[in-house]
Amino acid sequence: MTEKKHLRITISPSGEITAVIEGIKGEKCLDYIPLIQDLVDANINHSEYTQDFFHSTSEEETLDRKSGSAGMPR
Repeated sequence: MTEKKHLRITISPSGEITAVIEGIKGEKCLDYIPLIQDLVDANINHSEYTQDFFHSTSEEETLDRKSGSAGMPR
């Protein structure tokens, strides 16, 4: 079963916007940063990696093995 992908955007009463990407493993989540900025019409001031960032997909593991880095975090 494929894990669902979620983009959770929260706007606090003070106007602070928090966005969390879930279910997208590895560095692919970084591709969504421009989308988030466009959706909320704001620039990102701070970001943190979730646990999903540190888990690679099967495709990334295959590519890493071909390049010789065998699943090492980048």
